[in-house]
Amino acid sequence: MSDISFEPRVTPRDAKDGLLSAIIGIVQMGVIFVLPGFACYHLTGNKAIAIGLGIALYIIFALHSVHNIVMTPDGLRLTRILGRPAFIPWSSVTSIHEVSRAELIFRGWLWPLVLPREMTPSLTSLGHFRIDFDDRSIYFPPADPRAFIAAAQDYFNRLKARRSEA
Repeated sequence: MSDISFEPRVTPRDAKDGLLSAIIGIVQMGVIFVLPGFACYHLTGNKAIAIGLGIALYIIFALHSVHNIVMTPDGLRLTRILGRPAFIPWSSVTSIHEVSRAELIFRGWLWPLVLPREMTPSLTSLGHFRIDFDDRSIYFPPADPRAFIAAAQDYFNRLKARRSEA
């Protein structure tokens, strides 16, 4: 089987989804970018340094964002500029399954807030998948959820077949 690339879904699925995602995004941005900027301003009294800190934190976040996932015969490759994991071998993956909106919001977006488990710039809280590996989890919103889970299942089946042959 050849490599299959999956782009994230960025747009909301409906108005309610977009509104909820935007509200949570504003809260996240406030905590991650604005609060440190305010703290910096109160410590230094310098607006430029405070704004620079907020921009620097945003750039760091953007560099760690996942731009797509490529399923390969060896595992999952997360395309991003910085951050770990960049590659998850199939032998480490214990499950891939769709999660509820509530799980994504509380376990993917809001906790832990500083290093969220869902590092894809997305305005939808629906159609996300949790990828469990080792003792960790990450979340990803594929643009085509059906193709994503079908490909993952195919890779899992091939891995099982290889293990039974060995």
